[in-house]
Amino acid sequence: MALKASTSPRVAHTALDFVFFQDFNYVDSTTAGLGTARDPLIFKQAKADGDQVIYDQFMGSGYYAQRTNEEAELAQGNPRVANNVALNVLDFAKAVDVPRNFMMDNKHAVVKRNVSDMGYKGRLSQDNYAFDRWALGFTTVVTNDAVAWFSASHTAINGSTVDNLETGVLTAGNLETLIVSLGRQVQQDGTLGYHHARLLLLPLNLLKEGTEVVDSELLAGTGNNNINYLSKRYPGLEVKFSAFLDDTSTTAYFLAGNRHSCTRWVREDVHTNYISWEQSKNWVGSYQSGYREVINPISFEAAAASSGTV
Repeated sequence: MALKASTSPRVAHTALDFVFFQDFNYVDSTTAGLGTARDPLIFKQAKADGDQVIYDQFMGSGYYAQRTNEEAELAQGNPRVANNVALNVLDFAKAVDVPRNFMMDNKHAVVKRNVSDMGYKGRLSQDNYAFDRWALGFTTVVTNDAVAWFSASHTAINGSTVDNLETGVLTAGNLETLIVSLGRQVQQDGTLGYHHARLLLLPLNLLKEGTEVVDSELLAGTGNNNINYLSKRYPGLEVKFSAFLDDTSTTAYFLAGNRHSCTRWVREDVHTNYISWEQSKNWVGSYQSGYREVINPISFEAAAASSGTV
């Protein structure tokens, strides 16, 4: 849709939206495994119903179903919730000036280029914040028990100590250690979580090594013809990556099962507004965009990571 000096504010808004959303909603289908904030395997997608998200950790019944004799009284479970947390929804916004003279002098290509870049940067901003949650999981991103997401000292609701932190560099052997750690991880009630590896999340720096370790037919990094059990027994293990993880660490890698709890709560999806220069005091219009969301893990369950430092 062409912009003209005489274009009405409503039509101009529609035209600029077309440019903005082309870049904001662009999906790179040519790069396998490129992670985004909207990927439900990496981030559970949920709606926020206010300016805060309030949630608890949940403990199940405390044991598996028990054998019961006919007409016997059923064994009672003891489910509990604990560690209530409230998170404030975050606001993300940006504006691009649209001066009167740009419209009068038909500099529409400049306006469109600025809005296109705004859409592109808006999508990158969303991903940057999202993957920061994983990257900072060794330090400042904490679960409901007030411990770093990846830590050797989580306390489950039933009192068990849980360790979901490793330190080994990314090799076939060290990834196997992390897979076993995830599979043997207990739940909040102390029962075996039985979490199977579903996601291997990597910084761009480790994409080559991680892909070779997971997808090779034969065991990676050796001269032997040993079968790579990962590609045989975990064919559903998806390798995802984000270059934003490299900003914090180029050696850390993350493993998760389907029941991990890193959740993206969206209060308002991306929205736009256009204020014409005719409605401003200085003859400078404004195209604006924003969204509101917050991301955080609830529990250690079904997630483990290695700092990759040893």
